[in-house]
Amino acid sequence: MVTGGIGVMGLTIAKSLVSKFNADVVLLHRSPFPKREEWDYWVRNKDATDPISKKIHQIREVEKQGAKLKLFQVDISKEEEVKGFMESLKAMDKEVKGLIWAAGEDDYGGIIQNRNEDELV
Repeated sequence: MVTGGIGVMGLTIAKSLVSKFNADVVLLHRSPFPKREEWDYWVRNKDATDPISKKIHQIREVEKQGAKLKLFQVDISKEEEVKGFMESLKAMDKEVKGLIWAAGEDDYGGIIQNRNEDELV
């Protein structure tokens, strides 16, 4: 299970888990995202630079390796949503074998060691 699963870091981690371990990966995302059955329509009707279209293409590329990626919209900052999600997994007889925290905002400033004090405040 990867939080922030459809972000840059989350998709990169998912791709690595699939290629190295042939893992089935659950991607948790907070923001709305089209349902799978809407993806073809979305991609056909959006510009190639559309960020959601790009994510759809990335997910499909990972799945071409034989992976099963499952996407769920869950706001992990809300305890009740997380509890409800975990109960739904349990009801589906799904077992979570690991959790990778990749949720957060994109940070293009670089790693913390390269920051000065003013950038951290």
